[in-house]
Amino acid sequence: MPKRFHRATLASALAVVASGCTSFSTLRSAEVYAGPSVTLQASVSTPTGPETGWFWSFDCAEACDHPVAGADLGFTYGVAAGLAGRPVALGLGVNGTHPYVDGYVQLGKGARLYGLGARVGLPITGWLEHQLYGRYDLRVGETTRLLLNPALFVHHGRAPNGERPTAVRRAAYGAS
Repeated sequence: MPKRFHRATLASALAVVASGCTSFSTLRSAEVYAGPSVTLQASVSTPTGPETGWFWSFDCAEACDHPVAGADLGFTYGVAAGLAGRPVALGLGVNGTHPYVDGYVQLGKGARLYGLGARVGLPITGWLEHQLYGRYDLRVGETTRLLLNPALFVHHGRAPNGERPTAVRRAAYGAS
């Protein structure tokens, strides 16, 4: 494929991610695949509450308890025998406009695939998003899995005038 196509695809993906807010919780299989991978996800939350809804709104002054749309673009590199022989995945990405680094370790193999991970926000803007999450693949058929990704989400930073520190903690539960 021509380089122009790759650049245009990357530019389009970045534009989609930058236009969204936060995705609160992304969905991935608990199974680590060796080598590089790229993920682009979009999501819509349930109503988040008036304060949280206000923060992730483009134009809302009051009664902001509404769903939040988000996007996540991430690059991950998986290693089959990384941490004490367990598969691990290390990643870098952007959740809406918030960049992050990500680490995940797969703890279960075979029929019971599960693991734990953490996402740490990078201090590039005045706001940071962090997550502690789990992944569990529930087999519902011979070739079908239900992906469960519960997460604890923390968003914190300072108001633009530097006066009020703010923190939002939210438990998110992703399923696909």
